[in-house]
Amino acid sequence: MHSHKAKSINDLLDNHLPKKSYAKQVIERCEALGIPISNNIVRNVKNMRTKNAKVLNVILSIANENKKAHKKLDKY
Repeated sequence: MHSHKAKSINDLLDNHLPKKSYAKQVIERCEALGIPISNNIVRNVKNMRTKNAKVLNVILSIANENKKAHKKLDKY
């Protein structure tokens, strides 16, 4: 059984991460932070096949930014 936090993370990733462009965004941010990365690593971390906290934090930050942007648009 998943915890509430795990469900929240899955909801955030499923509903607020860009479908096509998220990997490129994650790679750019990780490279700027000096984190070695590839498309495969990004996808595996997103799908919880591989554990990498630094990469997951970058993915979640992008999803959070998109969630906030969607909320702003919904107000208008």
